[in-house]
Amino acid sequence: MVAQFLIGVLVVVMAGIGIGNMGKGDLGNFLGRGDVQYVAVCDVKKQARDSAKNRADQKYGNTDCAAYNDFRELVTREDIDAIHCATPDHWHAIPLIEACKAGKDVYCEKPLSLYLREGRALVQAARKFGRVVQHGTQQRTMEMNRFSCEFV
Repeated sequence: MVAQFLIGVLVVVMAGIGIGNMGKGDLGNFLGRGDVQYVAVCDVKKQARDSAKNRADQKYGNTDCAAYNDFRELVTREDIDAIHCATPDHWHAIPLIEACKAGKDVYCEKPLSLYLREGRALVQAARKFGRVVQHGTQQRTMEMNRFSCEFV
């Protein structure tokens, strides 16, 4: 792990893949944390990529946030501890598996995968490479949804 200590606080060096739509919200949440240093963004849409880079640069008062069109370049960076993935639903598995292979922990928006085979491949990659993968299922904590889950 490359995470750094900043005034006694562990800082996770983070990047995002797919930072339009839900990714914008994730980016804002991560930028608001004192224990995260957001260093890179990736999106195939130039407008989303540039907007996210500008938000990170503005937050830190510099122009250090790197912007990528291809996630494969981003995951090879050795200084990144974790990535968040908010790509379109059909495009979660490949970036996540590649991030695990590259030694990154992962936070992914739902759905984690579209097919059982993809889900199994993600679990295998996380286990094989010793990575932490968190799946965003926030609505399960809402009272109405929690009641429904408990009822079922």
